[in-house]
Amino acid sequence: MLGIYYLCKKYETPGSIGNKRGRDRKPKAIKEIAAKLDIKEEIPRVCRLQTSRNNVPDSTEEEYYRRSAYVPYLDDFCNSLKERFESHKETIASLQHILPEFCTKRDFYSLEAAFSFYEEYLSHKEVVQSEFMSWKEKWS
Repeated sequence: MLGIYYLCKKYETPGSIGNKRGRDRKPKAIKEIAAKLDIKEEIPRVCRLQTSRNNVPDSTEEEYYRRSAYVPYLDDFCNSLKERFESHKETIASLQHILPEFCTKRDFYSLEAAFSFYEEYLSHKEVVQSEFMSWKEKWS
């Protein structure tokens, strides 16, 4: 879950999806598959007043499909991940406090959100607190 948290943090800035390196790999693979299936890449006609779909500004077929399909799909995917895990953000962030890098700088109350989430699976709060203190002492 921490990986998902950091992934969503990485893509929070607008336009971060389209600016990543290695973005030319996908269109090349798509072009190879399209060539095998004898599908030609074409840009739909553009008119002044479009009612059934958006007029996407473009200079090449690749750019058209990137702007009209690929980037909106990735944006929707990232938004759905964000919606799904937004409620768990505090719990996930508090779980990192058991790592040696953070536990030496924090007290037990920084784990409060994680403890309340996993309370039914853990023993008494005092036992968990003493375990945290011994873990903190080991890494200090």
